[in-house]
Amino acid sequence: MALPVVNGAQDVKPGSGSADKVESADKVESTGKVESADDKAKSAPAMAKRPSTAALLPASTRFWVSVNDLERLDANLAKTQLGQLASRDSLKPFFSSFEGQVRDALDRNGVKFGIDLESVRKLKTGEVAIAGVLPAFTAGVRPAPGSHGVVVLFDVSKGPAEADAFIKEASAKMLQRNAKQDKLKINGTSVSKWTVEVANPRVNHTQNSWVTLIDGWILASDNEKIFRGVLERIKSKKAATAADLGGSAAFQSITGQTAVEGVTPDIRWHVDPIGYARLADALAEEKKEVKTLKDRPLEVLSKEGLDAIKAVGGFVSFATPEYDMLHRTLVYSEKGKALDAAKKRLLSMLDFSPKGHNVESVPGWVPENAGSYFAFTWDVQKAWAGVGRFVNAFQEPGVWEEILENMKESPKFRVDLNRMVASFGKRATVITATTEPISESSEKMLIGVELADGVDGDWLLESMKRARQGKIKTLAGFKYVIDVEDDGESERKDVPGLEIDIDEFDEEDLDDDDDDGEFEDDEAGDDDDEDDDKLKVTLFSRRYYAIRGNTFFVCNDKDYLKEVLVGKSSDKFVKSADVEQMKKALAILTDAGRVRFRMYTRLDKILKTNYEMMRLGKMADSETFIARLLNEVYGKKAKPDDKRKQQIDASKLPADFEKEIAPFLGLSGWAMEATDSGWKFSGCVLKRGAPAADDK
Repeated sequence: MALPVVNGAQDVKPGSGSADKVESADKVESTGKVESADDKAKSAPAMAKRPSTAALLPASTRFWVSVNDLERLDANLAKTQLGQLASRDSLKPFFSSFEGQVRDALDRNGVKFGIDLESVRKLKTGEVAIAGVLPAFTAGVRPAPGSHGVVVLFDVSKGPAEADAFIKEASAKMLQRNAKQDKLKINGTSVSKWTVEVANPRVNHTQNSWVTLIDGWILASDNEKIFRGVLERIKSKKAATAADLGGSAAFQSITGQTAVEGVTPDIRWHVDPIGYARLADALAEEKKEVKTLKDRPLEVLSKEGLDAIKAVGGFVSFATPEYDMLHRTLVYSEKGKALDAAKKRLLSMLDFSPKGHNVESVPGWVPENAGSYFAFTWDVQKAWAGVGRFVNAFQEPGVWEEILENMKESPKFRVDLNRMVASFGKRATVITATTEPISESSEKMLIGVELADGVDGDWLLESMKRARQGKIKTLAGFKYVIDVEDDGESERKDVPGLEIDIDEFDEEDLDDDDDDGEFEDDEAGDDDDEDDDKLKVTLFSRRYYAIRGNTFFVCNDKDYLKEVLVGKSSDKFVKSADVEQMKKALAILTDAGRVRFRMYTRLDKILKTNYEMMRLGKMADSETFIARLLNEVYGKKAKPDDKRKQQIDASKLPADFEKEIAPFLGLSGWAMEATDSGWKFSGCVLKRGAPAADDK
């Protein structure tokens, strides 16, 4: 199914990378010249064409995920190197187990409609889509109960017989779940209404869904009003208008600016971030026995201008002629429009285009063997200037200013946060690496931030020491700060960091006259019970801070930090054959003059530690970011003194990662361009050399 065409939005063609073509795409919204579906129909050949599901959904759709063709998606996935890897005899058991877990989770959530993956695979489908709808809402006002709904659409015009069988099978499953079926007519169309009694320890309630097969579409929804609206759109066969998702300015602009000529998307998606958050909030609230009355962070953020971000959307395609995977995303905002003060402040904080800064060059300190490289520019001073308003909005007026003053005057800290932030420049670089032999701590991460001109490095390190309640030591002739010292060189893991926790600086800490600089842990029982539900995962398991030249470093490993500090400046990383190849690929997909973020990832290097830890059953003990995230999410279910147990049995995975896994993991990369209407992300995965033959 071809993407809708936007008048005046010229696609960025592979091989062109033309700046003027990008410019014309950026101006789609400002010109307002969006070609209507009627105009397209007049100029199109006289042939039957199925509408996109986006044209059948209301503009109040808050999320939409569409698969162009399930059969084609399966075929393309199988052609990718990951698909080839999954088909190898040595990997089939693992991938089958993983697929089974995903399938079970999806099937459990299909209880409303009696839909499961196995029955869907029997269909002869065109487009398949799922969407969440939340009608117009007022900022700060909770959506009315029952106003939202989920919609599922299957284009089954290619297989009416299979569609009839699917409906019968789904009906049988609903009856097995003791659902009650009512057959009724809605605007002349036969519809099944299903009612399921949902038992709760304290409350019983009913769950309704409406399902029909009409004009080659299977339509299902859990909201009657929304169901009726989509049904009417299917029957009317009218062209999409601004009242429909597919005719909205945001959808049209995203579609036009992310399109790549000659590429048919396998998966397309569109999200209204604020609307989706409200939809998720409403769904969660309906499941609670006691309703929450207080304002949630979402409403505070909305009042502070976050709804200047109107939509996010794009596509993913697999096994294209040039790429193993290709993806594009546009964050569509109200940049360039007449905005209120809150939205202007928010967009000012997101200024990724500081003058005189770019991400084209790679710092000489980046090691040749880096597993991933990420560089970005950001006007940190503008962003910092807006932080106070957000803090005060969540707390009360004056709280942020009081925090800054207390941090500066408290004998325990004596930290001038404003001066510290002013010490940093407008470009940062993040690298990761994997060290051999593989162990729980093989994942290395380092951030390098440019310093502003004239910064006193000693003052900055001393301030960081007090801010982190750490120690200053010397490493290969360089001063460095460690967060916490305990018994010589053993540093405590997972100390708080890289976020400002308002509750961390309480009155007792800030008024403490004890200036011994020693770190004092809060007692385990001091935290509020509600903190147990918060997700607390830091980027680093440990932190070391140092300065070399005009760069401030933060690293999770002292030895790796030393390697960077004493290493000679080199261009070997940027001149590596795979990085050169990715640079050329991104040059085709982007306009270099607009690029503000750039990332290269050697998938084999960054995945090896997690692979080995999982294979050895040690994932729960690993210090990688993914392992700590899993521990935080799933460890809460374990008893306080018990460790999380690895859920997936990976013991039969191949032991030789370099021979059997690495050849299927190519180089991934993406770049973000600052455009007139938002921020556009373009990326791809490049195929690696021919993998070794499978051992049968």
